[in-house]
Amino acid sequence: MNKFNKILLGIALIQVVLLVVVSFSADGRSSTTTEPRKLVALDAADVKRLTITDAEKAEIVLGLGNDGWTLEGADNYPAKSDLLETPAKSGDDATPIPARTGILDKITALTVSRPILRKAENHGPVKVADDKFERRIILEGKDG
Repeated sequence: MNKFNKILLGIALIQVVLLVVVSFSADGRSSTTTEPRKLVALDAADVKRLTITDAEKAEIVLGLGNDGWTLEGADNYPAKSDLLETPAKSGDDATPIPARTGILDKITALTVSRPILRKAENHGPVKVADDKFERRIILEGKDG
């Protein structure tokens, strides 16, 4: 084996070592697999304001007040609260309510287990960028 082949063999071994180091995390799991985690860090009960914006920047803002959910842009017109959140049972003889019937319950229950696009330049083509999207939902908690 000549000197040039020995250098190429050394480079190939370094590449294999780097591949092993990059492919596996410290605990031995592959870096491409992740445990399912919540998409939204809020519970449905903590959401106090919901804003939905479409691609043309038309916006619907719903706020939770003392009298329930209202449309903030329409003089606080009452919204159907049972569509937004799962109604609470009242009393022992209350009819059982199916779990997660409200949209807030469904949104806050979403989980992801695959890597999400983290670089801003990748958000545009899949229409999740700040300035290029189909629909954007903003959930605000007690603290905003």
